[in-house]
Amino acid sequence: MKQRIMQFFYGLTAKLCAHDHVFIRRFLDEEEQVLFYGMDVVDQRHALHTAYTALELARGKDDVDEIFLVRIALLHDIGRMKGDLGLWGKVFAVLMHDFSPRLAQRCAHPAKDGYLAFFRRALYVYYHHAEIGSEKLLRLGHAKEAAAVRLHHKPASSSDSVELCLLRKADSMN
Repeated sequence: MKQRIMQFFYGLTAKLCAHDHVFIRRFLDEEEQVLFYGMDVVDQRHALHTAYTALELARGKDDVDEIFLVRIALLHDIGRMKGDLGLWGKVFAVLMHDFSPRLAQRCAHPAKDGYLAFFRRALYVYYHHAEIGSEKLLRLGHAKEAAAVRLHHKPASSSDSVELCLLRKADSMN
C-alpha cells in the first residue's frame, strides 16, 4: 500500500528534466522517442525510474546487455498512450483490479466511445498495454525489444533473458 501511495504522489508531481531527455535520446531512435513521448508524463517518469533502477541492479554483472536493458525499460509501457489511462485512469484500474479483478477484466474493452468508455478503455489498456506496446515495436522492426515488452508482466520462465528479469524487478520497484 505504501508503494502505491508513493506512486500516486510521484504521478502528481511527474516531470522530466534536461538530463532525462539526454538519457532518452542516448538510447532511443527517433521513432522510439515518438512512442516514448506519446505516453503520459506519469508513464514517462515511471519508465525513466525503471531504467535508472535497472541500471543499478545490473551494476557489476558481466552478462547484461545494458543498452538493451535500458531500451526495454524505457519502452516497456509504450502501450499506454496519452488519453488512454493517465493518472486517474491508472488509479481507477489499480483499485478495480485490487478489489474486484474478475469484474475489472470483464469490463475491460478497447472501444474509445460508448457507455463508460473511458473507464472500460482504462481497464483494457491496464491489462493489455504489454501486447499493445509489443505490436508497436514489431511494426518498427524491433522484434527483440517487442518480445521483452510483451513478456514483462508474464510469469518468469527459465528461458527469460537476464535483461527481462532485471526489467521485471526494476518495474516492480517503481
